[in-house]
This record gives sequence, structure tokens and C-alpha cells, in this order.
Amino acid sequence: AQQEQAVQSQIVCGVASTYYAIVFLNQQLDLTKRTSEIWKEQVESMELLKNAGYTNEAGVVQSRANYYNIMSTIPDMENSIHELQNTLSLLLNTYPQTWEVTNSLDFDLPEEIVNGIPMSYLAVRPDVRASERALAQAYYATNSARAAFYPSLTISAQGGFTNLLGSIITNPGKWFIQLAGQVTAPIFSRGQNIATLEASKAQQTQAMNNFEYSVLNASAEVSDALVKYRKNHEKREYVLLQIDQLEKS
Repeated sequence: AQQEQAVQSQIVCGVASTYYAIVFLNQQLDLTKRTSEIWKEQVESMELLKNAGYTNEAGVVQSRANYYNIMSTIPDMENSIHELQNTLSLLLNTYPQTWEVTNSLDFDLPEEIVNGIPMSYLAVRPDVRASERALAQAYYATNSARAAFYPSLTISAQGGFTNLLGSIITNPGKWFIQLAGQVTAPIFSRGQNIATLEASKAQQTQAMNNFEYSVLNASAEVSDALVKYRKNHEKREYVLLQIDQLEKS
């Protein structure tokens, strides 16, 4: 179940990332095409200026080179969009097709997520939950190994002991002597029990280390995502200002 949930989470993240990558490239392609139209007009203007004697052939060639440079990027974008459309189809387990996507990248995360995410939220991640279960299992194994040191006896209210069959043992010392050397007497297998306990403790320590690493790794991923979101949001503000100035130009 944990592995299934982990795979589902990876697919969901893959679909979301691919979807917004297509949106981004669509917007970039649209902007590039509009820019190419402007540069095409620029070439025509430079040719007119040359004929009027206000510029030379070098200026015309340079503007034409800029136009061709922009046009050369369009096929690459269209190819990338096509590949991402196929990737999205593959993630959704269907035949290749063109998916309709939004025309806007304007979205904001909830304020409480932007400000910070409580560490306890990491418990819902499949990788963290899996390491948590492994840690719990290691603790149970250690407790079981420790319990093997004690015989299967119950101290009774009558002052004696009872065995697994419920029989009263009036002379525990004699009973222990009779059980000496038998597998059913764990107290006489002390060396083996110690080895089992030490192995269980080692597994418990390893499980704890794995759990700590899972939590730290998950924290780093969440932190990276939040920082990337904030920095891209800041970058977007400057790009919008740049677009405004370029449009005026």
C-alpha cells in the first residue's frame, strides 16, 4: 500500500509538472511569435530607412539576422511542446494526443503554505510513512528479542509460578534444573538471546537513521519548492516590468 501510494504521488507530481511546462511553453511560443512579427516590421523599417539614407546596409543585415534568430527558436519550442504532450499522455496511460491547457500561469499558493509548512505535514508523504512503519517494526522486533530472556512463566497470586498449561509450579528451582539444556528454556539460551537482541538493536538504530534521513530529505524538498516558488514569483514581477518597457519601446 505504501509503495502504491508513493507511485501515485510520483504520477500526480509528474502530471502537474508536465502540464504547467506545456502552459509555460505555449505562452513562450505565443510571445516569441508576436515578437517575431515586431522584428519583421523592424526589418521593413530598416530597409525604408536605408532607402531614405538614414542607415546603411549593415543595420539592415543586423535587423534581419535578429529576425531569423527569433524565427529559429520557434521550431524548437513546438517540438518541445509536442514531446511534453506525449509525455502527459504516457503519464495518463492513454494514446498520444493534444491536451487542452489553461492560457494563464497566474496562480497563488495559499498564504499558510507560502509562510511555512509544519513538519508534521510530512507524515502524509509515502516515503516518510514507510520509514516510520519500518522504525515501529524494528522497535517491536527489539522488544520481542528482549522478551526471549524470560521463561514462559506467570507469577501467580498463590506465591508460585504457572506454566503455559496453567499448572502450578511449586518449586521453580527444580523446574529450571529440569529444563536446563532444552530449547523451551530461554533463560538457558542467554548467549543466543543476547546475539538476537544486539542484532535487533542494530536494526532499530538503522531504522531510526533511515527515518531521520527520510524526514530531513522530505524537509529539504519542501523547502526547495517553497524557495523556488518565492524566487520565481519575484522574477515574474521583474519580467512583467521588462515586458511593459519592451512594449513601449
